[in-house]
Parts: sequence; structure tokens; C-alpha cells
Amino acid sequence: MHLRHATLGILLASMGIAAPARALTVNTSSRDAVRNFYQTVYLASAGVSSGWTGNPLSCTAGTLSSAYLDAATLRLNYFRALTGLTTDLAWDAAKSQGCQECAEIVSKNAMVNYFPPPSELCYTTLGAGYSSNSLLALGPASLAEAVDLFVQDSHVSTAGHRRWLLYKDYAAPGFGASFASLPGYCIYAFSIGLSGPVPEWTAWPPAGFIPYMHISDMWSFTYAGAAFGAAQATVTYHGSLVPVTVQPVQTGFGDETLVWSVSGFPLSGPPALEEAYHVTVSNVVVNSVPRSFSYDIIPMDPNVVSAAGSPSGEADLALAPPVPSPSHGRASISYRLPAGGAVDLVVSDLSGRRIATVSSGAQVAGDHTVEWNGLTSRGAAAPAGLYFVQLDAAGRRISQRLVVIR
Repeated sequence: MHLRHATLGILLASMGIAAPARALTVNTSSRDAVRNFYQTVYLASAGVSSGWTGNPLSCTAGTLSSAYLDAATLRLNYFRALTGLTTDLAWDAAKSQGCQECAEIVSKNAMVNYFPPPSELCYTTLGAGYSSNSLLALGPASLAEAVDLFVQDSHVSTAGHRRWLLYKDYAAPGFGASFASLPGYCIYAFSIGLSGPVPEWTAWPPAGFIPYMHISDMWSFTYAGAAFGAAQATVTYHGSLVPVTVQPVQTGFGDETLVWSVSGFPLSGPPALEEAYHVTVSNVVVNSVPRSFSYDIIPMDPNVVSAAGSPSGEADLALAPPVPSPSHGRASISYRLPAGGAVDLVVSDLSGRRIATVSSGAQVAGDHTVEWNGLTSRGAAAPAGLYFVQLDAAGRRISQRLVVIR
């Protein structure tokens, strides 16, 4: 199972969320956990009034309400949590004032300019200084939505905005927003200093279930200190390759990262079937040794309730990616049944031929975990290769990929 951890230091009483006694965790291999995280954290950071006190006529940058800045911080922590980063980010007042003057320049001139000249409207030395060290946006409805925009980084070949916000050492952000003309936003990027345990690698979209609207055309894989010069990325769906285009490797945006565009994304709406896309990033050189990394992502609709909330129960039928994968043979397989009934859980090869039955027969509703011993139905060790774990239940079939190495 993939456990994604985050300490959300700013959980807002005004939003009805109490501060936790310990770090929040979201298990991205659990659909219900991700849906609940979306409903209680992501949505809690939406619809907060800016409280902007600026005056566009006098070029007064003004201030923002603490609740509005807290909401932007909560949104940022939400995304960092999904990637596995342990965080407790809180906005910095001094940096936010600089960002406020920066946002005033962006809004008043209706233009994103990282190096604004003194001739621009509402120019200040402080605001211009922050412009060159921040992420700038024009047009989103709120600061929280600007965070969304930067994490998605649609059509941005470097994924540079995402790489800064999801940088393992990112700390104490500054936020600014102005509504002098078009809404303008500024998020200070070079706020470095966070320390603590971090994952070996991070990816966006991350492994496991992920709300489909968070997935753009640009996917990325980050490994600090790795060399990606000869790295490749592949994405498969139902055993077929999805067209991808690996972008030129560019440094200077947080840690070393490979970025690739994926055909068919972003999705135009909720996926008809919540099934896995298998990602492999190969020839990543770590400490002079080429390595490969594989994981599955499952786009899901976080607005579809599960189990008792769904009359058909279809949304609650789930099959988690086998653990581990790649596997030397044995693999743990977890799944959820919306109702009791007949179950057929099998392992098949690329041709669709069943090579092993893992579990079969009537089962009760709820969560189940079984183990495949890596043997075929004839008792022989399954050869190395790509297999499919298929679950037939509740009138549906869902599957996950399993790589066996010997």
C-alpha cells in the first residue's frame, strides 16, 4: 500500500476542520481514503473570501484575510500530501507582503512579467523583486485555484511551477493576490528550508487513486540527484501503449525531474471505468547505476460516493495494485466488494489466458487481502513477465498489472 503523509499545520476552525493531534495520512491505494481526503481537505480550501483591502486607483496593494491565506496553504499541503511529502507548511507574513505588491503589478497591468520594468503600472521595487522569484498567474478565481493551475502545469514542458511547489525542501511560502484589474497572483517559489524524512522519489500524478481533475497532460517523475539524460517513460493502459512525448531535461526547478506529455489527458470528464495506467520510468541513473521505477495511477471521480451511498455499488468495487510490483513471485492483492456475492480473482498472461486462480467463490462485502504464491495452476513458478490480476465481481471486471521478475 502507498501511504502518503502530510502534517497540515493550518487546518481551519472557520472551515469546520479541527487541528489533528498527529500527522494526517492518506492511503492512495484506498479509493475511499482519497475521496474522503478530497472532500474534507481539498473542498475545505475552496470558496473563502479574499478580504482584499487594496485600492487600484492609488496602487495600494492592500492585504488579504488570514482565512484566505490559510486556504491557499491548505490547498498546497493537500497536493504535497498526495505525493508523499511530509509537510507542515504555513504562510510567511513578510514574504506574503512582498507577494502582495508583486500581485498588484500583475493584476494592474493584466500581464505576467517576471522582470517588470519601472514603467509598469503600480511598480514598486519590492514587488518587482518578488516577481523574479515567484510563480505568477493571471485569471484564476482564487489563490487556491492558482495553486491548482501550477500543480497541473498543463502544456508546460518543464513542469517548473509544479516542481517548486512539490519540492521536498519547500517551506514557509508567501502568497499574494490582487484584484486591481484581472485577478493576479504571486506565490514565492524560493522559500527553502524544510527538513525531515522525504520519499525516495515523487511523481505527479502520484501512484494509486487520484482525482481525475488533478491530472494534466504533463506527467513527471522526480528523484533528487538522479541523471535523466537517457531516461525514458512509458505509459500503458489495458496492455496497450499510450502515446507519450518525453520532454528535454531541464534543471533549475527544484530537484532533478523527467517530464513527459501523455496523449488523452486531461480527461474531459469522469472516467467511465476507474482502471490503472501503468507507468515505467527507465534508465534513471542513481549513483552511477541505471534504475527503473514502475507504478500505477488510477484516475477516479471523488464526487462519486462509495458503498452505502451508491445504489448500484459499482463505484465501490476496487482492486488495488499488487504489492510488490515488480515481484519475485509472491504478491499481496487487496480488493473491495460493494456487496456479497460470487468472486473470481485470477492472474492471466498478456494473451488473456488464465494461469492461476487466486480466489474464487462466494464472499462477503468489504475489504479482502489475499496472496498469490507466484505459481501457476500447475504448480510451476510463473515465468518473468507482465501479467494481469483480474477481479470479476458485482457484474464487472477490473484489473491491475503485475510485473514478475526472476
